[in-house]
Amino acid sequence: MVVTVLVGKEEHSFHLDEDQLCKCLSFFDSALRGGFKESKELAVQLPEADVKAFQVFEEWMVQCSVPEVDDWPKRSKRLVWLDKLEDMDFQLLYKSFLLIDFLQVSELRRPLLNALISK
Repeated sequence: MVVTVLVGKEEHSFHLDEDQLCKCLSFFDSALRGGFKESKELAVQLPEADVKAFQVFEEWMVQCSVPEVDDWPKRSKRLVWLDKLEDMDFQLLYKSFLLIDFLQVSELRRPLLNALISK
C-alpha cells in the first residue's frame, strides 16, 4: 500500500511504500500499524519537518536503507549517497539531522553528525 506523508506547514505530499517505511522505522510502524488514525487514513503528518530534509531521508530510505551484507549494488548506492552529504550546505544538514533524530534513524545519526562537524 502507498502511504502519504505530509511534510511541513504546507503539507507537501510524499507517497511512499508502507512496508518499506514501516520496515525502516518503528516511528512509522507504530503510527501506521498501531491502530491510530494514521493507520485508517494511510497518512502521517510531520508539520515541523523541513521538506528538503525529508527528501534527504526519502532518498536514503528508497536507495540504500540497511543493505544486506551480500547486496553489493545497494551497498554501492549507500556509499555514493553518503558522499553526497559532504556536498550539502550546513542548513540542510542541520535540518536533516533534526528530522532523523526525531524519527530515530540511528543509522544516519553518525554520518550526518560527521558531515555537520566537517562544515
